[in-house]
Amino acid sequence: WTECSGSFIVDEELQKMREPRLEIITVDETIPRATLEIDDVSIAFKSGPAEGLTVSDDIARKWSPSADIHITSTTLDTRDSQVATITEIERKGDGTATLKLDSAIAAVLTEKDQHGMGAEVMVTTRNIIIMGDVEYSEENNDGTEFEGGYLQIFHTPDVVQTIEGVQFMNMGQ
Repeated sequence: WTECSGSFIVDEELQKMREPRLEIITVDETIPRATLEIDDVSIAFKSGPAEGLTVSDDIARKWSPSADIHITSTTLDTRDSQVATITEIERKGDGTATLKLDSAIAAVLTEKDQHGMGAEVMVTTRNIIIMGDVEYSEENNDGTEFEGGYLQIFHTPDVVQTIEGVQFMNMGQ
């Protein structure tokens, strides 16, 4: 008896097949027929498209539903980058949050999988929030604490500075 096992990847091409079938072909052409005993067959889901991304809660707080995101490729082919829209942000309570997406994305490498090679995620429609310190308290301030935050734009002669689409929170004193 010969035992064999392996994984079959059901990709888009296989899903389009009208009558998929599994053929077992022997490499020994002198054997015209073989008796096959197929026993202990199991089918299990190993992996598939992701419905969301898990990020730190600190990062998730800076993003919002309806934001479009771009996920960089973790292969050598730049065409493997992906786009999606955040539909919901689900806080886990353990310091992480899941960004639920409007469409499934192909699995990508994470920093946990391969340090320095994880996919990068960027927001392409961004509601920018500049947020000052929220830990300030009037009764505990000994004069050394600062309240809020500030935005400084350096002097740029002959260059008009325009700021739009930005939300400022906890700014000033």
